Amino acid sequence: MRVRGGSPPKRVVVCDDSPELRALVVDALERHPTLDVVALAGDAPTVLRLAGDARPDVIVLDLLVPGAEPDALVTAVASAAPKAHIVVFSGLSPEALDEQARAAVTLHKDKTTPVDSLAAEVAALAGRPGHRVARPTR
Repeated sequence: MRVRGGSPPKRVVVCDDSPELRALVVDALERHPTLDVVALAGDAPTVLRLAGDARPDVIVLDLLVPGAEPDALVTAVASAAPKAHIVVFSGLSPEALDEQARAAVTLHKDKTTPVDSLAAEVAALAGRPGHRVARPTR
């Protein structure tokens, strides 16, 4: 774990089934001194385990990963890591989620968002208290 400026960086879990995109997201996140990517997942069962075990502050989550439907995935991740911010990074729009799942998402970013912009928003978000607020954006 990196420690800079006297406080530990915020812990981030990244879940995407594309290894290439996952690597790009991790690279962008790791350039922020306030963030530390502590775990990676490519499917629903793995991210659900890591959401509890890794004690993340933020989970960057693709909705279309093997092992769960999007609504079930978001609500299960929110239950496994109730204090973590869930940042959806997906080709699915916020409207694709049911009301309960949308309420669990702190930030929803389309996959056309540049990864550096995503990382900057995650870094800004990570400094906030770990409550979830529904704020879908494009």
